Amino acid sequence: MKKLSKEEKAKRKNYVEEALANARLEGYQPTAADIAQWTEYVNGRQTLEETVKNLQQTALGSQK
Repeated sequence: MKKLSKEEKAKRKNYVEEALANARLEGYQPTAADIAQWTEYVNGRQTLEETVKNLQQTALGSQK
């Protein structure tokens, strides 16, 4: 993955912070693993699609 510009990284960070705040308002407390996945996205080490897929797999795995 190519290196992100400062603007893109800031945009991603803002997006993630807002999404996590909304989740908390709805009663969900993100885990350290959730935050780690989002940090990978913010820093450009994985795509949004990869992040969502990883989070979904984690959530589905914890329901077993």
